[in-house]
Amino acid sequence: MPSDRHVTRTGDDYWLALSKYLPTGLAWPRDFGSTLMITLRGLAQVWGFVEQRASQLLEVDSDPRYTVELLPDWERNFGLPDPCYTAPLSIGERHLALLQRMTLEGSQSRQFYIDFAAQLGYTITISEYRPFMIALDRCGDNRVYGDGTNPMFSPMFVSGYLPVYNPNGERVRQGELSEYPNYGLGPDTNRFYWQVHVHEAKLVWFRCGSGQCGIDPHLRIGHALDLECVLDRWKPAHTDIIYDYSNLTTASQLYPISATLSGAASLAAAVTGRDPYFANVVLLMGFEGTNGSSGAPGMTDESPWVHGTATANSSTIGTAQFKFGSSSLNRSSGAGNITFPDSSDFNFANGRFTVECWVRFSSTSGQQFFVGQWQNAGNLGWVLNTGPSGTTLSWNWSTDGTNNNAIDTTWSPTTGVWYHIAVDFDGTKTRCYVNGVMTGSSTAAPAIFDSPNVLSIGSNASNNAFWFTGWMDELRISKGVSRYASDSGFTVPTTAFPRS
Repeated sequence: MPSDRHVTRTGDDYWLALSKYLPTGLAWPRDFGSTLMITLRGLAQVWGFVEQRASQLLEVDSDPRYTVELLPDWERNFGLPDPCYTAPLSIGERHLALLQRMTLEGSQSRQFYIDFAAQLGYTITISEYRPFMIALDRCGDNRVYGDGTNPMFSPMFVSGYLPVYNPNGERVRQGELSEYPNYGLGPDTNRFYWQVHVHEAKLVWFRCGSGQCGIDPHLRIGHALDLECVLDRWKPAHTDIIYDYSNLTTASQLYPISATLSGAASLAAAVTGRDPYFANVVLLMGFEGTNGSSGAPGMTDESPWVHGTATANSSTIGTAQFKFGSSSLNRSSGAGNITFPDSSDFNFANGRFTVECWVRFSSTSGQQFFVGQWQNAGNLGWVLNTGPSGTTLSWNWSTDGTNNNAIDTTWSPTTGVWYHIAVDFDGTKTRCYVNGVMTGSSTAAPAIFDSPNVLSIGSNASNNAFWFTGWMDELRISKGVSRYASDSGFTVPTTAFPRS
């Protein structure tokens, strides 16, 4: 019996049902072409229309993520449209604004304002100020380098009282240069001012399904008037904001977001089917192609950073196994890998990142490399692998190209099963996951060495050891964003990753 979340009957369903209750006899012909049946069918369409409209209400317009006809009513009940949003909004943006209003948990922290600006499409940093205090503060350039502690305190920043942050408002990491101390010469009222640095212009592209033809332009380059309006309304009442546009650029020139994917951003992805951090994706491989092929399109990077087509070494596209779509990377036997030339996009350094993919083993014996830049001492970077025993999910990284730091987590994979594996770093902690469950973590600052090795998928960089034996699908590397960042885990993707 089919799923019966809600059965929507058509006008013809009503017509057939009503015809069964007509009297019998020659005066009541049941022939489809008779005048009686044609008339009855026409009348029944009204009831089909009424039920379809009722179904639309129950299945679509009762859900704020998808509603269209009742969107103005939803907005009215939640105080929308917000008077700060002066520019016309697309349907998709209105859905996002509604969900933000329904789910927003307010705060007056620096991170709250940064995250909210990101939801509006802006990347900002915030500087706070206070007056110079004798016996507490020092003259000169008092920036310091992170020592690896979290939170870190320094005499330059009023030791034991003010944690040390980097210029992005994040806790400073090991070896990272801090922001300038927030004090300066001037009146004591300096403490009532804070500065918002807007780094990117907001670009709103027309999107099929959420844009309105004849109303929404192909591209709208937005000023930050909406951001200013909201922040001025939400700022602490005793403070004033100074807005800085001196380093404004467009989003296409930067990794736009350095944040954790959560809250309204996750809801935005659910509404639009888009990845709110797609600009952070530096490699995206769906491995969709012809069976046995070793070139485009199956071996081509689909990320916005366009790394071209991989060099395939004894590795092909296979249609026998796949998690999504109709094919995957076939590494089911023998030596081989695929590689991309070294790029700064694969250098994570101290920043946030997420590496993830789906794998299915044909053999689980020995250590197997999934993806990384790892070869000989002196050029070691990072690698996601099964560990020396083949019974762990391991994340290895080097801070100087020679040493080997690792998170080794217990994992006993079996053949013939698809697994979602991932590792991410949120600025404080690195976590490994299998099928959405955190299997291990480390709070050691990564400071990953910038390896000159090729990015290798399926083996070490020289393709002479640690071959992955099985199939791989939906490989995604995101730089500047920690997508999961949760000790309690997450729900694994149920569809292929978004392509926009």
